[in-house]
Amino acid sequence: MILVITIILPDAKAQNLQGCGKVGSFTIYYQRNGFGSGLNFLLPRYDAPISTLTTNTSICPRFTSATIASPTTACCIGGTDCTNNLVYNFTNIPCPIDDYAPLLFLSIGVAGFLVIRKKALDFSKASLTKYK
Repeated sequence: MILVITIILPDAKAQNLQGCGKVGSFTIYYQRNGFGSGLNFLLPRYDAPISTLTTNTSICPRFTSATIASPTTACCIGGTDCTNNLVYNFTNIPCPIDDYAPLLFLSIGVAGFLVIRKKALDFSKASLTKYK
């Protein structure tokens, strides 16, 4: 019962983000991490995690559409890949497991504690009856 509640209760919230992607690519890197290197030291730098352009709900994180940020800005993926990349605005749909993992771990921990406690009580009762 607790497991069912932990799966149904939380709801994955879409996030409006900015990220860097290659022109014509299906992935956007969206964690801002300083600036590029070398001659590209003024360009914003983005690293993993990535979001994938798809309507398939089994793939996550994902987005269904993206627009080029205004003003049009070049960017770097990692420290050195600064060619043919643009900053995009997109709505990221995260993985739902990320939202309810703490509740899932808590319910598993409580169930484990109850099982161990029951076995300890059974053991102590068995010890008492053995020596009567």
